[in-house]
Parts: sequence; C-alpha cells; structure tokens
Amino acid sequence: AVFGLALLATIVVLTPIVIVGGYVLREGFSAITPSFLLDGPIRDGREGGIFPVIVLTGYTLILVVIMAVPFGVGSAIFLAEYARPGRLLRFINLTIINLAGVPSIVYGLFGAAFFLDLLGGSKSLWVVSATLALQALAIIITSSREALLSVTRGIRDGSLALGVSKLRTTFFITLPQALPGIITGVLLAISRAAGETAPVIVVGAIIA
Repeated sequence: AVFGLALLATIVVLTPIVIVGGYVLREGFSAITPSFLLDGPIRDGREGGIFPVIVLTGYTLILVVIMAVPFGVGSAIFLAEYARPGRLLRFINLTIINLAGVPSIVYGLFGAAFFLDLLGGSKSLWVVSATLALQALAIIITSSREALLSVTRGIRDGSLALGVSKLRTTFFITLPQALPGIITGVLLAISRAAGETAPVIVVGAIIA
C-alpha cells in the first residue's frame, strides 16, 4: 500500500512536468534555428539570437568557479577539520546555513552597494560574477563541510596513528573521500548561479 501511494504521488508530480515540457518543446522547437543560436539580440532582445548571452554566461560561470570554489572549499576544510568546537563555531555554521537561503535579490542589492558604491567599481562582468560567487559560497561551504564530516572518523584516526601529519591526513585521505560530495555541492551552487537573473539586473552588469 505504501509503495502504491508513493508511486501515485510520483505520477501526480511528474504529470504536470511532462505536460508543460511537451508543450514547450512542441511550440518552441521550431524557433531554434542556426541564426537564433549564432546571432546577437536586436530590438532590446525582442528579436535576434542568443549567442552573446551564451558566451557571457560561460564567462560568468568560469569567474564564479575561480572566485568561489577555492575559498568555499578551503573554508569548509577549516570549519570541519581545524576549527575548535564551541559556541562560535556553531554560530558560524548556523549563519552560513541561513545565508544559503537568502533570496538572490538581496545578494544583488548587496553587490550593488558593496562593489559599485563602496568600492567604486564600474558595471562590468567581474562585478556580477563576484556577486554570484558570494551567493554560491554559502552552498559550497555547507555541502563541502557536510561531505567532510561524513568521512568516517576511524580513517582519520588510523592515519594519525601511523604518524601521518594532520595536514597530509586532511588533503590526501579525508579530502579524496569527501570529493564526490564536494563536487555535488559545487555543481549545485554553479547551476543556481547560472540561472539567477535578479543579481545581474540589480547590479546592472548587462553587457551587450
């Protein structure tokens, strides 16, 4: 009975998705032409193609990865392996988790105030990339920290008992074990950054 109810719930959830997806493919597939994919937009995007948008999205994601991934994974390693347990650590972890749920429009407003007003930057690709990187940081740190904490404690203890240093244990034993979870978190953060429009509009870094 439980299996049947679960199957029924799955069908109920997937049916609207299949209907909407089929309608979009049927009505929109004819509009996907070589000129639509390779030309630039005209008349404020009402006509023309999407090629510049694809290129700029790729550049933006590359910058987001460069800015967010090293700092996010490094912060997760420190919080999971080296930070001293206590109230401050619990407060930091709670704050990072809450930042992962902040709406994207808030990050856009913060990016505009910090990078444009406070730092005096100009509307450019690096500004919107930095804003999206700040948004991705919370997801990367949270997922990477959970992946590191999921590694069995005995693996660390066994390495340390054999005389391996804490640093080598972290980077050559613990980190490879947690790498699948870290990669999953990074992909989720980058995919969310790729789909965000509010920070881009608020910061004003729309480059035609």
